[in-house]
Amino acid sequence: MVWKWLSEGCSSFQYMSVNIDLGLTIRFDGDEALARAVLAAVDAVLLHERVRYEVATYCEVFDDGKVVVRGETDAPMIINRWHKWGPGFEAQIEHSVAELAPDAHVAIDWGFPDEDWELPDPPEDLGNGRRLQPERPAPPIDWPDLADRLARVLASMPADAYLILGVADGGYAQVFQQPGKFYCEVASNRMLDPRNRMSDEQEALMSAHGWSEPPGNGTENWEKKLYPPLTSSDYTELAEDIVRALSSALAIAAPIDLEVQAWRDGLSQAFAVDALGLNRLPPRCSVSADASPRKRFKLSGIARRYLRRNRTRRK
Repeated sequence: MVWKWLSEGCSSFQYMSVNIDLGLTIRFDGDEALARAVLAAVDAVLLHERVRYEVATYCEVFDDGKVVVRGETDAPMIINRWHKWGPGFEAQIEHSVAELAPDAHVAIDWGFPDEDWELPDPPEDLGNGRRLQPERPAPPIDWPDLADRLARVLASMPADAYLILGVADGGYAQVFQQPGKFYCEVASNRMLDPRNRMSDEQEALMSAHGWSEPPGNGTENWEKKLYPPLTSSDYTELAEDIVRALSSALAIAAPIDLEVQAWRDGLSQAFAVDALGLNRLPPRCSVSADASPRKRFKLSGIARRYLRRNRTRRK
C-alpha cells in the first residue's frame, strides 16, 4: 500500500515537500443532476484542500445511465508532509461522494515523478458520453437575487456546517448548523474598524429585525438562533435578514464584493456553495500563516472558536 511504502521505505517523503501527480476517477449510475452534484462535491473538497486550481475536473454522462467523474493534474503539485495529507484527502473525497452516491466506485491514483513512479494508464473509456464541466453560476445581480440563492444554500446545509459571507477587512455574517440549532451571527462594532462601524440607526435596524445585541460574555457579534424543524419560509426569512444586515447595517456596497467560506466539522469537511456565485476562499484562511492580510476576515464567535480549536488539534 502507498502509505505503508511511504512510512517504511521512503523517509524522504515524510518531512519534505514532494512533487505529486493526482488521477481521480469516480464511477456510478445516475442522471445529470447527480453527476453535477458529485462534481460540485469533489470541487468543494479540492478547494478546501487548496488544490482546486491544480486539478482539472469534469464528468461524463452516458446514455445507459453510467456516470464518470474525473480529475487530473496537468503538472505535479508540491505538497508538504504528503504522507499525512494524502490519507485525509482520500477520506474526504470518498466520504463526500458516498453521501451523494453510496454505490460509487472511487479510484485515487498518485504519481511520483521524482521517484520514477508514474500514474497508471487512465481507465478504459465507456464510449462517447456528454461531457459536463463544473458549473460556475453567474454572480448575483442584486441583493434580492443573493437572498434567493442564500435561502437555497441554507436549506441544504448539512449538519455541523459553517458558512461565512464577508468582505476583506470589513463586516461579515456567519451561520453554523448543529443538531437542534441554527445559529447565526453578524459582526458588531466591537469587531469592526472605525470606518466600517454601524451607526445608531443601523444598530436599531438590527434590533428591529430580531438580532440580539452582543451579550458581553465573550461573544462579540449580533446573534440569532433558530430551532429545527425549519420551513422554506424560515430559510427565506433568515436569508433576507442576513442580506439586510450585510447591505444596510454593514453598508456593503454590492453582493459581488462578498467572499464566502464554507466547511464542515467532521470527516467530510467540504460542501458546495457554488449557487451563491461568489468568490470562494479556502476555509481557515483567517488564521493561516500563509494567508494574505487582504484575504482575512476579522472573525469572532462561533467560527473563531472552531478555527482556534482545529488549529490546536493540528499541532
